[in-house]
Amino acid sequence: EVGYGLEGTLTDLHTKLIIENDMVPAFRAGDFSGGISKAVDDMVMVLEGNPEELEARGKRNPADDGTSIDPIVAVFLI
Repeated sequence: EVGYGLEGTLTDLHTKLIIENDMVPAFRAGDFSGGISKAVDDMVMVLEGNPEELEARGKRNPADDGTSIDPIVAVFLI
């Protein structure tokens, strides 16, 4: 949740991209400080008025939109 006053600049889309592309992969690898550091760097980049790089990375690395079938579910169905 973005604080009041920043939601116009640091949108829900930006925070979703930061979480999914920076924090989650780093946290899964056990690099908690690296994930937080990269997320803060990206938040600063967006707040300084340069969200284009973050948005471009989001387009290059689309997150799972939930429409794919989990392999375990597929095996169960078969």
